[in-house]
Amino acid sequence: MSRGLSQGTVRCYRFGSFDVDPSGRSLTDGGKPVAISPRVFDLLLYMVRNPGRLLTKEELVKAVWGDLAVEEGNLTQSVFLLRKVFSGGYAVTASGWRYRWREKSVSESTRRRFCQA
Repeated sequence: MSRGLSQGTVRCYRFGSFDVDPSGRSLTDGGKPVAISPRVFDLLLYMVRNPGRLLTKEELVKAVWGDLAVEEGNLTQSVFLLRKVFSGGYAVTASGWRYRWREKSVSESTRRRFCQA
């Protein structure tokens, strides 16, 4: 996985009707594929791996874009696109350019079939 998002153990994440498969870089809703851009997927994955934790703008930019110079609008647009996909209020904005993924919304497993329909 790119931009510092790799982890030793492959984990799949589930919340609501959604499944996130990091190794397959796929997002499904009720088993149906959901199309999102690679950067938005990276943002989703980073937030899902850190549920309930306040994530600063700087931390998210570093995790998703690495050392590339990007404008704040890139992050704002990516969060907007996440919210568009997930109407359940999973991506929460905190005061002062901080975000968090709603705590206790994520289940995880190392079983590959967990994320496969």
